[in-house]
Amino acid sequence: MNASAFGQTNQRANINHEARTDDIAEMTLAMSSSEIFGFAAATLSTIAFLPQVIKTWRSQSAKDVSYALLLTFSTGCLCWVIYGYQVNAKPVMIANSFTLALNLTILAMKFVFERNINVSPEQIQQ
Repeated sequence: MNASAFGQTNQRANINHEARTDDIAEMTLAMSSSEIFGFAAATLSTIAFLPQVIKTWRSQSAKDVSYALLLTFSTGCLCWVIYGYQVNAKPVMIANSFTLALNLTILAMKFVFERNINVSPEQIQQ
């Protein structure tokens, strides 16, 4: 290979490298923007359930929350987690995993607290 051909090859390699670097920077910027919105939505949606968890724990009652809501919503969250895994959407997987955990916590508290209502103090002491 002569010096001129080497120079042209090297110049093309530099141009290709610069184009790839620009493409990667654009993709990274676009992904970062969408991931920021994804994580913001995920955080806000998940945090929305914290007050209910706290209220249920403090009041030791979940009588106003239906089993149908908790089971349906938990199933939906599980489906979102599976979908997020299949399409490699980390914000979807992470947020819905936490939301699922919060809903299952409320469901468990509802079950336990409703069972304890039917138990008299005398039965607990025995």
